[in-house]
Amino acid sequence: TCLCILSYLPWFEVFYKLLNNLADYLAKAQVNEIKALLAALHKQSIPMADGSITLQMIPYFIAPDPRNLPSIPENRNLTELIVAVDVGNLLQLYASMLFERRILIFASKLSTLTSCVHALSAALYPMYWQHI
Repeated sequence: TCLCILSYLPWFEVFYKLLNNLADYLAKAQVNEIKALLAALHKQSIPMADGSITLQMIPYFIAPDPRNLPSIPENRNLTELIVAVDVGNLLQLYASMLFERRILIFASKLSTLTSCVHALSAALYPMYWQHI
């Protein structure tokens, strides 16, 4: 069984906790609870930054504030990037991103690759480029 959340929202920590809750239900073969949870989530509107969603089945989720800078250890992606890439290479990556160079990133695990790419993207905040 594969559980996957597709969203345009970069709420990695919220989705990580949600997937863990769903995995717990799945491990206990509580299919009805999974369906009820997903139906309840689907009915919820997207909360504002720092807003929360409270459901009967699981603890509440707080929408992350997009204005906050990523921090360790709260940001799982940034933590994984720091573990996977040494400081020298991390500085080289960051400089290359600022100079808009082409960057090829690879990893032995897809989850590590995904986390690192999202963390590097978040590291550019609050800067942005209109053409990206």
